[in-house]
Amino acid sequence: MERNAKLGSTLGPLDRTCEGEGCGRMVGREVESLSTCAACKMAFYCSHQCQRASWGAHKEVCGTWDQLEQGLPSAAAIRQFILDPVVQEVFLSVFCDD
Repeated sequence: MERNAKLGSTLGPLDRTCEGEGCGRMVGREVESLSTCAACKMAFYCSHQCQRASWGAHKEVCGTWDQLEQGLPSAAAIRQFILDPVVQEVFLSVFCDD
């Protein structure tokens, strides 16, 4: 069973891990707490160094509609499955009449 998580603003469970490039430290395991991006409050970092290192990639989505909260691994797998074009085609053929 997945670890306990807090709900995000989109009401999905959050996976609190550092978003620093190559880091992935997890709250409750490797670190006690994480800092959030001051602008969007959706990105988490274990240190100022991790935040600086990931700023190049994060600034592209920071505060935009394209930004997603960190979800649990199962939520990411479900999102990927639902967005698969083959799955969408099958869904439309089964549930939508033309």
